[in-house]
Amino acid sequence: DSYWVFVVDKKSKGKQLWGMLDPKRGLVRVQAALCGYAHQAIQEDRGVIVDNVESQTEYDPWLSRELSYDIHSMLCVPITAVDAEGQRGKAVGVVQVMNKVGEVDRFSQADLAMLQGLSPLILRLIENAENIQDLIKLKEGVRVSFDQRNLILDQTAALHAEGDAISGLLTRVRRLARTLIQAGECNVFVAGHQHSCMYELNDDISAQVSFEPVRGIVGHVIKTGCTIHHDTQNPSDLFDAGCDQRNVVAAKGTLVVPIVGEGERVLGSIQVLNSISSDYHFTEQDGHFLLRLGKHVGAALVNSLALKKFLGSNERLDQLASCHGMPEQIRHVAESLQQTITAERVNIFMREGNHMRAHDEVSGVKIQVAVGVGYVGRCADAKTTMRVVDVLKDKRYLPSVDGRVAIDLSHAMYVPVMDREGECELVVELLNKCSGHFDDSDEKVVVIMCAHLLGFLANAADLLMHDNARRSALGLLTASSYLFPLVADPEGMVFTAINQIGHLCEAKARVYLAVRSGEDIQDDVWKCYEEGSRVSVVAISGAPGDCYRKAAAVVIKSVHVGEEEAPHDIEELNDQEAQEELGSEGEIRHTSTFLCQPLMDGVLR
Repeated sequence: DSYWVFVVDKKSKGKQLWGMLDPKRGLVRVQAALCGYAHQAIQEDRGVIVDNVESQTEYDPWLSRELSYDIHSMLCVPITAVDAEGQRGKAVGVVQVMNKVGEVDRFSQADLAMLQGLSPLILRLIENAENIQDLIKLKEGVRVSFDQRNLILDQTAALHAEGDAISGLLTRVRRLARTLIQAGECNVFVAGHQHSCMYELNDDISAQVSFEPVRGIVGHVIKTGCTIHHDTQNPSDLFDAGCDQRNVVAAKGTLVVPIVGEGERVLGSIQVLNSISSDYHFTEQDGHFLLRLGKHVGAALVNSLALKKFLGSNERLDQLASCHGMPEQIRHVAESLQQTITAERVNIFMREGNHMRAHDEVSGVKIQVAVGVGYVGRCADAKTTMRVVDVLKDKRYLPSVDGRVAIDLSHAMYVPVMDREGECELVVELLNKCSGHFDDSDEKVVVIMCAHLLGFLANAADLLMHDNARRSALGLLTASSYLFPLVADPEGMVFTAINQIGHLCEAKARVYLAVRSGEDIQDDVWKCYEEGSRVSVVAISGAPGDCYRKAAAVVIKSVHVGEEEAPHDIEELNDQEAQEELGSEGEIRHTSTFLCQPLMDGVLR
């Protein structure tokens, strides 16, 4: 006449069952002890047939009262899962049929067997219903998570929009923590000195920062970058009341997540205390939301600090124009970088030929490093920024070059500064940052400040070059006025011109003159006039040969490496004239620069 399906409530460990007495009422939770024979069938894992139900002592009248009619006969069959090997598991529910319709109000063994045959189908229906319910809950959870994530994005936009105000960062983070996860209190800690200490962020940016050793749950999160929950039910062994219980009487619930910057580098931690929920505890979902917030806080913190550095560097750049002379300008930029980036030592190397040269303001020693040698030389050669975490243990460390400073080196950064042609003109050496490691914002500040310095140096170099050119031109005009009255023969005039040009240009000078055969000029050889009144007939080749064929000025830089066969131009130079330099691989490089100017006759030949 009627039936009922009970399903075991897994959370109650079998002490309660779910059942449906009336479809209008929906599912109701029932104490298993009140279910009588249905509970017996689950416990004994067998079918139960009962006649004259109301006269039985095991029968509980609660069921009749709920159904509003009398029960005469009953059949209860447990619903049991069977694994792939045919082994029966625990009963997950029970099917209860009541009051057999027919001539005899009594259930038989055939009814029991038939109902046991339907048991797997009923089990499948129950599993499908549970899966659908789980999917509904999952869908609702995803919707809530999506809405919460959108709320995080909307709310954290304020962190980036007002990234220039570090003083308001803590206030905005606290407001977000209360809005998103209902936190009672919120604190923000920033790591310092390579994660060996930390300080609590204060709204008053002018207040004195008080560093303290990393300890407690907050310090452990800064060191490891993990998320830690602590409450009365699941206390953490890392809890330190002096550190983790700052502005509350009792930390009944604590959640600490890392503040993560670029490259998953831990910048600090966010601590929330005592949720405003009834048990003061934070959920796992709260941890996910707070971790997302930590990433936004990390970006806002980095942007705020970078902007503060840029504003400070711009203020100091305004003072650069008032500096007189190249050394004073370089010293001013080095001091500004040292204060802005908080580095222990800053050296600025300028390129001169194949060497990088600097002046140590502390020791007064002039430093010269070959391109390709040491950290400075490698940085100039590769034209890329180099960050060294542990200088002394780095395999590229060269004590004779990199160990020249009288300080204990721990970490360093080397930044190349390029000119418009993409050539490295400056290398900035920054040693031992006072707090943490050198980051991308430090590199950007160096490039910005040194780009301005490079402009000042280029202007100074142009002025110097123009002044030297003016002096050389005046010297040549003055010297040439004495060539004709003092020299009687043409060759003497050539040798006098060679001496004066070599002296004014600080270079070795030669003059090549065409060899005439009658009215014709030979195209394969010419005369070469050198210092010491030396004259020889040589082939028309090399840099002078290019100048001769093009009938235009030619500037050539020639490089001879190692034991390779030297070019003709290098062969003609002696050891003092060809500059020897140590290359990046230890080879000897000979370099020379040639300027060739054509001499034209009356018919421009």
